[in-house]
Amino acid sequence: MSLHEKIAPGEGARICLDLGTAMSKATVLLDSAHPTDVAPLPIGAAAGADHPLLTPSAMYVDEDRITFGPAAMKRAETGVAKRRNPIVSFKLVLSAREIEATLALKLSRTVDPTSTLTHRDGIVLYLAYLDQLIRAAVASEPSLPAPIADAPRRLTSPHWQSFEEASRIVGGLVEEASVVSMDLGVALLSQDGVPMPQVKQALVRAKGAQGRGHFDGIVFESQSAASAYANFARATAPYVLVIDMGAGTTDIAGFQRDASVAQSGLIEITEARQCCMLAGDELDNILIDLFARRAGKRGLAEEDRLWRGVKLAARSLKQELFQKGKSVFKYRNARISLTRDALENDPSFRAYCRALTATIAASLAPLAVAAKKGHADAITVLLAGGGSNLPFLADLVRAAAVKEKVKLPLKVERFGANWQLPHRHHPFAGVFPQLAIAMGGALAPVVRVPARAPEMI
Repeated sequence: MSLHEKIAPGEGARICLDLGTAMSKATVLLDSAHPTDVAPLPIGAAAGADHPLLTPSAMYVDEDRITFGPAAMKRAETGVAKRRNPIVSFKLVLSAREIEATLALKLSRTVDPTSTLTHRDGIVLYLAYLDQLIRAAVASEPSLPAPIADAPRRLTSPHWQSFEEASRIVGGLVEEASVVSMDLGVALLSQDGVPMPQVKQALVRAKGAQGRGHFDGIVFESQSAASAYANFARATAPYVLVIDMGAGTTDIAGFQRDASVAQSGLIEITEARQCCMLAGDELDNILIDLFARRAGKRGLAEEDRLWRGVKLAARSLKQELFQKGKSVFKYRNARISLTRDALENDPSFRAYCRALTATIAASLAPLAVAAKKGHADAITVLLAGGGSNLPFLADLVRAAAVKEKVKLPLKVERFGANWQLPHRHHPFAGVFPQLAIAMGGALAPVVRVPARAPEMI
């Protein structure tokens, strides 16, 4: 099919949103009758982000206006001296044990200087911003029909405490966001932000108003990863452990193939499912501490400013450190450097690695038992999320196998290796492990009831 040939939306068309702690992604399933016809939406290009398929999960509140995405991160850089922070933890709020109570809490003064917005307001506004990004992305793709922008939305998530409560609450947030999006429109995409009075009026009007009926449901990230593997890998392995390391959480799940049902069908081994906080943010905090120690004593105000500056630059510093073996943070007239050897010898980093190894081992153990019973030749470990780029993660997987005395060989690979990806005109190179959850989430079964029984993917 030509890129410029219009695709007619099918009845099963739907959009999947992955509100990553660091980066947000969106995909569209064009027609459920063709389950591999999933396309990433270039929301990063619509936002003016560094990558066309990824946009920062960020919102920045000034006294008189609010900015989103890349513009929010730029505003945050200028606000370091004012001891101000952007909002970057939408997924963690939605994953809280008491979601309703957490949403009702006011944002901290370091985030909202007006002290008038709640966590609920922040998520509604960010979802409204994503809605406008999706509309801009669809409009920019000649192959996509305009009505696809109104397809139902589903959200990926790690394990939530109460499925029914989460579905009800998140559904309400999505509906309110659609009203705010209709109200504020493309102003949400302005690099200069939206004036605060307009924002507050839109939030008030959205409460109790009828939205677009957008919400399709919640999909587990572990099942989304398995769906991506089952549908896009050229051949699926009999026993698979998925490790999805994002910024906020690391989600782990195990699957076995049931060829009697479908050649690529995967059944989850529920004993292997885990969600832990040993993820990218925790690693960032270790890096920030190392940089702060190398900067020396500077007084509380200067140390606070340095901490905030390194925090905003942590992603690029981490990438530079593992690619080049050294990273440098420029602060005022100083150059503060950190080597990879220094990180690897740091007690906090070593403790982080030990804890993550133990977590992986706990998930690997039940999968290894099933693989042994199934007379498997090997276990495949798939690395997804932004953390899949970290070179030490594969080493921790192998250490976990040693810890559990797993005798079967391990095949460790990143998501996307030897896969047949649809819509190849998109720049998948280097970022598919981050897109995998959103791609598979468009195909995975929506969580309807609290069920423990394994589901076929």
